[in-house]
Amino acid sequence: MTRRALSVVATVLAVAAVARATPVRFFAVGNKQRLVDGTSYQTFHDKMAALMDGAFPNRGDFVQVGVDDVASHLRPVDPTAPDRALVVFPEDVGLVTALIGSRGAAA
Repeated sequence: MTRRALSVVATVLAVAAVARATPVRFFAVGNKQRLVDGTSYQTFHDKMAALMDGAFPNRGDFVQVGVDDVASHLRPVDPTAPDRALVVFPEDVGLVTALIGSRGAAA
């Protein structure tokens, strides 16, 4: 019985294709929740864009000076970066948007 099991395992391993993984660069972005970033959709957009891109105009108005960004670690700026990237934000990153405009007027 052992010989037969080994033969089956050897056959499966011989015909199994090698799994190919695509390289992905992961980013975990944390941000400080500030009420001023939720005054309009534009201010929220600007805050998120400033987190992602170090070249964003007036970046210091939205994030701390010296905070790293995502864009400088992607192609074409970083030629060693893989073609794919995944940016992950905290689960409550969009919470402040619930209070923008008429939805926040009653709050």
